Amino acid sequence: MGPVECFLCGSCDACQCDHCQHVYYCKDHLKYHKLELSGNCSPYKVQEVEGSGRGLVATRDIAQNEHILTAYPAAIGPCSRSSQQCMNCFLLLPSPLSCPQCGLMVCSLECSTGPLHLIECGLLTSMRTRVGEELWGETLTSIMASVTTIRLLSLQWRDPAAWALVGSLMSDKANESVWKLIKDAFDKVLHLDTRIKEDELRHVFGIQSTNGANIHFKTGYGAGVGVFPIQAYLNHSCRSNTDTMEHPGDHSVHLYARSPIPAGTQLTTSYIQATQPTMLRRNQLFNTWNFWCCCQACQDNTEDGTFRSGLACSPRCPGPVLPQDPLSPTSCWVCISCGKTVSYQLAQNLLQSANKEVSSLASMGRDVEQVESLVFRLSQMVCSTHHIMMEVQQKLLMIYMQAGVMNMPTMCRKIQLCHNILAYLEKTNPDDKSSRKYLGIKRCLVESKLQTMAQEHKEGRLNQNKLARVICEKQALAMMASRKGEDKKE
Repeated sequence: MGPVECFLCGSCDACQCDHCQHVYYCKDHLKYHKLELSGNCSPYKVQEVEGSGRGLVATRDIAQNEHILTAYPAAIGPCSRSSQQCMNCFLLLPSPLSCPQCGLMVCSLECSTGPLHLIECGLLTSMRTRVGEELWGETLTSIMASVTTIRLLSLQWRDPAAWALVGSLMSDKANESVWKLIKDAFDKVLHLDTRIKEDELRHVFGIQSTNGANIHFKTGYGAGVGVFPIQAYLNHSCRSNTDTMEHPGDHSVHLYARSPIPAGTQLTTSYIQATQPTMLRRNQLFNTWNFWCCCQACQDNTEDGTFRSGLACSPRCPGPVLPQDPLSPTSCWVCISCGKTVSYQLAQNLLQSANKEVSSLASMGRDVEQVESLVFRLSQMVCSTHHIMMEVQQKLLMIYMQAGVMNMPTMCRKIQLCHNILAYLEKTNPDDKSSRKYLGIKRCLVESKLQTMAQEHKEGRLNQNKLARVICEKQALAMMASRKGEDKKE
């Protein structure tokens, strides 16, 4: 048997967990192995994953909805270009106060000695004394842009165990315009602390840029970013097997299994909105995180049967036309109904034409005829469930919903649009049938059905069984809305 390693940092000075016996841990990282509330063992470890670098892997079978881990930020701070906000509590400040020691923005004397602000306050106060008020005032904007990076770098001497995790994270992304501000602060002020070196500051800013996650605050508070060393090991998949929930109090992140996860399986999360079309997802991932996703979802040219990137075939063929190889930007496209082949260039031309048509949507306002005409023109280019088509149909439905009295044909069209959009939403996100958007369209569908039945009643052709079913649907929606309201109060 070879040397045993800590499940988290890889240290060979590790002992086996006598509870689960699945992992070994070093003295610094036992706390990361235990779930705080229950004291149970977290079922994961860090290991090399082929094609993905280091990642989190299940050490045993994990049940659906099981709590996998709780991650805490090693450091949190204001975004580099944030609004006027308190450096300690992030409260937005229409009339900011200055910390009497270092001069950074705070909301009160209490926050000037708050635990987050104290991290940089003592360090900066000594520098302020040495450089004088004039240079300090000139550099204050650059210093405030550096606060989060300083908090991360200071882990080296504040919390070496946390630094061992943070310092090993990837640092392959950095906003050069923000780094220019931080370097300005270093050149004029920060270099006075011998513990701060320019190359290390640049490296830490890269870690912050690559691994930083937005911190969510309630209304009235500004923008913040945190680096979560454990969560940072979660690699991306467009069909991720975990869900995350952020606790608003301590900003801890709780990871749960979205589906059953067998032992040895990599734990994944989604860096982006996974319901976007494949081409948009892959481009966003490359532009932001510098990798081309090749997960199972990106290899599926049907996009879970939604065809949200599909093109129209011909008036006599229902199509749709899909990319033969969605991972290849120059792949030819093939109709899944008749086998017709479309060149990459022609497919791109159709998509460009569709996007050009949609660019005029905003100028159409509430003109139903213009938007209906746009829907018809798009139907010659893209399939009925293409994401562009669905965007226009949702706009059209909103126009009908805001309209006054309508005749039977327009009410039927409204019902048709509701069915189209609901079917699309159910395919793109089958687990989310309680969202405000889904319930709003469902409510519109039920009300539209009742309106048509009122007309049928006047004409003496109302089907009582059909009416009873729709009334039951309306009651079910009301109960669901009531439950959501109660959940929100809690």
